[in-house]
Amino acid sequence: MSQVSTSSSGNLTSSRPGGQAVAVPRPGQGAEVVVQSSPGGRLDFGFDPGQASFSRPENSNDLVFEFEGGGKVTISGFFEVGDESLPALSLPDGLEVAAVDFFAGSDIDMTTAAGPRSSGGGTSYADNAGDLIDGLDRLGSLGTEQWDTSVDSLAEPLAESIADDRGALFMPPPVLTIVPPLYDGNAAMVMEGEDLVFNIEQSRVSDVDVGVSWSVTVPADDAPGVASYADFDKDRFEELGITTIDNGDGTLTLTGTVTVPAGSDHAEIHIPTLDDTQIESDERLTLVITDVTGGAILPDNAPLPSFDVVIRDNDLLVGPVDPNNPDPNNPNNYVTNGNAAFTVEGGELVFTIGQSSPSTADTTVDWSITIPGESTSGKVSYVDLDEGQFAANDISVSGPDADGNYVLSGTVTIKAGEQTGIITIPTTDDELFELDESLQLELSNQQNTAADNISLAGTGSYNGVVADNDGADILSLSIGDARAVEGGTLEFTVTQSGESGADTTADWSITIPATSTSGEVSYADLDNGAFTANGITAENNGDGTWTLSG
Repeated sequence: MSQVSTSSSGNLTSSRPGGQAVAVPRPGQGAEVVVQSSPGGRLDFGFDPGQASFSRPENSNDLVFEFEGGGKVTISGFFEVGDESLPALSLPDGLEVAAVDFFAGSDIDMTTAAGPRSSGGGTSYADNAGDLIDGLDRLGSLGTEQWDTSVDSLAEPLAESIADDRGALFMPPPVLTIVPPLYDGNAAMVMEGEDLVFNIEQSRVSDVDVGVSWSVTVPADDAPGVASYADFDKDRFEELGITTIDNGDGTLTLTGTVTVPAGSDHAEIHIPTLDDTQIESDERLTLVITDVTGGAILPDNAPLPSFDVVIRDNDLLVGPVDPNNPDPNNPNNYVTNGNAAFTVEGGELVFTIGQSSPSTADTTVDWSITIPGESTSGKVSYVDLDEGQFAANDISVSGPDADGNYVLSGTVTIKAGEQTGIITIPTTDDELFELDESLQLELSNQQNTAADNISLAGTGSYNGVVADNDGADILSLSIGDARAVEGGTLEFTVTQSGESGADTTADWSITIPATSTSGEVSYADLDNGAFTANGITAENNGDGTWTLSG
């Protein structure tokens, strides 16, 4: 059995007993894999040798494969024996090639460093169906020179009609393209609670399984801006084949392998994230492709890639909570229609601004209220407010504008770790009889340094009501008698039991005979030419009487 160990530099070293098979994996970028060769064995390549250039260092019995962009495989002691005992080379597609056939036509010196190599001829090899195929036919024009490392230059000779004894065309290795999760078509991003899905596309189907191994290393505990172990749905790890490794340094590594099955050209890596209730900033992680097996290659023989991905939070809702149901944790308690605050005149109109969950940073929201400067029926006006308390409640005022309106404004802060902030509008207790009056609070420019997405409940406009306390239901009117000398004016005085914040109107009427009647004022006694100027309407009732009204 082969044994593979990792050195402190991150390079791989493999050794085996003589005569057995040894795996030759593809190294990571900048890493070196060292394999100890021995007579009579077999080298099982985890990559197509066409991905690398090969050479034999001067005065050395080693065989070296080097990859464009970094990465090196050294097969130590490969040439220590004659060609008859050199290990066979097993390629990822299952075909096995004798060493002398593999190097036929190349400039590799087949002699050992200690003396000349023994003589030997070409050797046939078997494909994975058990059919014998001549090694030189297998390599075709690749035997004329060392293989180029680019996919295009490799594909051209391979695409020539190189057939096995069944007449099947030998195809270039499949090329893998790995696509990270895309948000709005451009950013590598996913909303929390969704799976991180990496699509693996293969340029063609293969007759063997292709494996893609990956890893993600994250802190065990929460860290600002970085995805942690707590951000993943661990209940789904087993079904998705995800393994967790404790690195002993406060980090954990998630690992897994997905397979593009033989006959297929697609697979997906799924990493489940957790939809929590914590307000967070965007959190980042890096997925590293650690290995590709089954003979597939990456575009242009690129090294194994890594992908930076963002998990975006989805949890922050801000707005007034219902005074009767003030729990900010319940999204149904946020006011979208109806009254967000209520008080009796002389009290404080208090808007409680809630946040759906606590945050690690303060949340600030700007607010404003536009009101008329003078009393207006049904509306809170500037004279209804106690401006002596504005400074104590952090209220700024501007106005009046050209329309006579004032603007009150300020900023409400929801402290880190808390879920509510307060906006307080002080009112005055006057002695005017009034209707209930209302105003509109506008919220805008919500900010939180620990969250990128903050939504306002509803439209951002919320109603507040100030009720009158002066007994409008007992307001009364009285009218006194009137006396005048004929030719003069009768004036009736109407008296109201108290002052009102709005105009009071009352309808009146008088019915009189059409002609003179002893002791009664008749229509003939009045100056009907002055009716219009005094807002008087006269109507003939048709029964010998007239009715005056206004």
